[in-house]
Amino acid sequence: TQGVPVVSCLNGAALGGGASIALLTPVNSTNLTVDSSAVGGTGGYSLAGADGGAGRGGTSDISVSGFDAGTVGVSLIAEGTGGNGGTGLQLAGGNGGTGSGGTARLTVSGANGKARLLDGQMAVDGTGGNGGNGGTGPAGTATASLTGGSGGTGTGGTIAFVAQQGNAILGSFALAAATLQSVGTGGNAGNGGTALLTPGATGGNAGLAGDGFGGTLALTAIGGTITSDAGLAFNGTASGTGGAGGTGGAGSAGAGTSSIAGLANGGSIQLLSQSGFGQNGLIQLGATTLNVDGARAAGTISLLDQTAGPGIIIGALSA
Repeated sequence: TQGVPVVSCLNGAALGGGASIALLTPVNSTNLTVDSSAVGGTGGYSLAGADGGAGRGGTSDISVSGFDAGTVGVSLIAEGTGGNGGTGLQLAGGNGGTGSGGTARLTVSGANGKARLLDGQMAVDGTGGNGGNGGTGPAGTATASLTGGSGGTGTGGTIAFVAQQGNAILGSFALAAATLQSVGTGGNAGNGGTALLTPGATGGNAGLAGDGFGGTLALTAIGGTITSDAGLAFNGTASGTGGAGGTGGAGSAGAGTSSIAGLANGGSIQLLSQSGFGQNGLIQLGATTLNVDGARAAGTISLLDQTAGPGIIIGALSA
């Protein structure tokens, strides 16, 4: 279900598909992957670089109903990566494509439903493509034609960990802390091209760095239970990181303008416990660290207990 276009002179967008798997028996393997990731095509090289294509992850979904699946040996991947902009040989660089993560979901249901998923088995990060560098301008080339490409926006996707009457367990390979993350990272800006052959001209300006937006983590217990292994610590991250700025190109009358790092917004983390199926939901975790950082603006954290209670029990909370 992956979307991966070929490299082309035009921007090739990619869209991940979807895979929904209902487990009927335990999976005795640790190397199976449900991957609906998408990687945008790289912009081609020409006099002016072509833009990179967008990459948007699809949906990777596994459900367990009415039986104990043990440790689920399947990874759920739905990352989105924008293609890099092409380098301009004599003119401007191409822009990086946007990268958007998709959705990775585990649903455990039924009175006897039980499943354990280890950290690192769910990935929905979104990464913007880098801008291409401007080229070497021939004599008489206008400065405005030598701009570096801008980095693409990166937006994290959605991780959903759901217990409907069943019991979903967060585990860890390293036995240190169970970790889930949805991170958005902007692409780096391309550098400006040079205008050394044109008298009185400054070099090309750098492109703009891509912005980063954190995604969504959602732990939802509806008459079911979500726990971490034996009180194991839990780290949840839905943060954004901007791409790096670029450098202005050299010119006979001075360098072009450089650019600053991209902006970043945090995403959202929600723990929701509700009554259902004749019983209270419960989310019970060890020491918990929740991170929704963003240089421009932090995201949101919601702890919603909609049961007769207590529906959310956390050893210690740092946010």
